[in-house]
Amino acid sequence: MKYTEIKDCKPAVFKRLTGVTQTTFIEMIKVVENYQTLHRKHKNRGCKPRLSIADKLLMLLMYYREYRTFLHISYCYGISEMHCWRTITRL
Repeated sequence: MKYTEIKDCKPAVFKRLTGVTQTTFIEMIKVVENYQTLHRKHKNRGCKPRLSIADKLLMLLMYYREYRTFLHISYCYGISEMHCWRTITRL
């Protein structure tokens, strides 16, 4: 489940899927974006990330809310298990 698939859901359905309201989720995105811009070591290096910040937060919420394994989450997003683990632990 990616953010583009659930962003247009009803608020009650969004909360049941993620555990937080849409306004809280948007605030979480803003906090993570702000933190990443302030603490980025090299601003112009590297390629663009495959996953958006919203998708990374959804991965985190899936892990904590549903107790899914890294293997299951990584399979849903098309990334490696190690990349999934790194993303969740960094957030």
